[in-house]
Amino acid sequence: MPSRLHNLLLRTKKFAIQVLSEQQVHYSLHFSKHCEEDIDQFANIPHHIDSHGNVLLTDMVALLVCKAQAAHLVGDHYLWLGNVEMAWHCKNAEPLLYWRRTYRSLGDELFLKAFEELTLPYEYWDHEAHLRLAWNYIKEYGKEAATPLVKSGIQKFNEVNKDKVKRDYHETVTIFYIELICLAMNESKVAQLSFDDFLLSNKHLLDRNLLFEYYSPDMLSSQQARIRLAILRTP
Repeated sequence: MPSRLHNLLLRTKKFAIQVLSEQQVHYSLHFSKHCEEDIDQFANIPHHIDSHGNVLLTDMVALLVCKAQAAHLVGDHYLWLGNVEMAWHCKNAEPLLYWRRTYRSLGDELFLKAFEELTLPYEYWDHEAHLRLAWNYIKEYGKEAATPLVKSGIQKFNEVNKDKVKRDYHETVTIFYIELICLAMNESKVAQLSFDDFLLSNKHLLDRNLLFEYYSPDMLSSQQARIRLAILRTP
């Protein structure tokens, strides 16, 4: 089925290619998420509309304004071709590169850098981001060394964003997912998966109800479970 963007290009015959910097990984994450038809993806993103009706983000590394020429069906995707009508190099910065489902300029270090420097926008600090953090630390340091890094990192990030945090740090939940991620990594038949490939092979980790197969709601909501690891029940 043609995408919303494909249908838009058929109508307008124009598009803009906008090159993000390494510091704008949060924009990439934002626009990569599924969006319903009635949601304006640009609502909270700094941008302007040029005289030709192109929506242009603010503070890009480079910008190419194009006229769409043709679309070719390749597999289950459409490949759009266009002529570059205008191009600008907007600022000196390293571009953000994405290849084979991961950021390649610094790999997942871009995500970790934003997290560790406390510049990752809080709206992107969701369940998947928690999994990404743990997966990266475990892959780099092993479970034993990674566990305190994950715990302290979450606590520090939550403290800086305490006006936005809806749930405080939870020891049992954190350790539970660290253990599940380690188990999935150990069972993987591919040694060097990207995080996205890992998650694609382990979709159960995205199930927020998975916890309740091992813990009762009362146990998870208890203060004891929040501050120290609770004993698993048999699922």
